[in-house]
Amino acid sequence: VKPPKDISKISLTSISLVAGFHGLGNLATIYSLGSGSVSFTHVVKSAEPLFTAFLSICITKSVLSTSVYLSLIPIVVGVALASAKEVSFSWFGFLTAMASNLLYQLRIVLSKQLMAPSEISPKISAPNIFRLITLVSFFELLPLAIIIEGDLLFQKLHELWSLNSDRNNLLMHILVSGFSYYMYNEIAFWILDL
Repeated sequence: VKPPKDISKISLTSISLVAGFHGLGNLATIYSLGSGSVSFTHVVKSAEPLFTAFLSICITKSVLSTSVYLSLIPIVVGVALASAKEVSFSWFGFLTAMASNLLYQLRIVLSKQLMAPSEISPKISAPNIFRLITLVSFFELLPLAIIIEGDLLFQKLHELWSLNSDRNNLLMHILVSGFSYYMYNEIAFWILDL
C-alpha cells in the first residue's frame, strides 16, 4: 500500500474554485433536467467537447489539431437541430444545460492544471483530485442547500420514508444511484490522467 501524497501544498483557493465549478455545474444540470425533458438536457450537454476545446485555448493556450475542431461541427449541428425540433423547448432548460457545460468543462480544464506537478506541489492523481473537489464542493453547497430547500427536503424524505414499506430497498437504490454517479465522474477524471 502506497502512502498518501502530501496534498497539503495544493492551494485551498484553487481546490475551492474548481469545487465551486463542480458543484454549480451539478446544480445547473439538475435545474435543466427539472425544467424540460431529460433527453433535451442530454442533447445540449453533448456539446461539452466544444466547451473543452474553447476553454483549452483560452486558459491553457493549447491548440488542438484541425481534425479535432472539424469533429466538433457535427456536434454543434446536431445540438442545433435537436434544439430547434424540441417540442418542450425551454430557454431556462437550454441556458442551464449550457451553463452546466461551461462549469463542468472549467472544472476539467482547471483540474488538469492541478494534476500537473509543480515546484510547490507533487503530482496528484486524477482520482485524488476528484475526491478533493467532490468533498470541498459538498461542504461549499451544503449551507446553500439547507437554506434553500432544507425544510422541503426533510419533509419529502420523511414522506418517502413513511410511505415506503421496503425501506432497505429504497436505501439500496439511493446508495447504488449515488455510487454509480460518483464512479461515472471518477472514471472521467481517470481518463484525464492518461
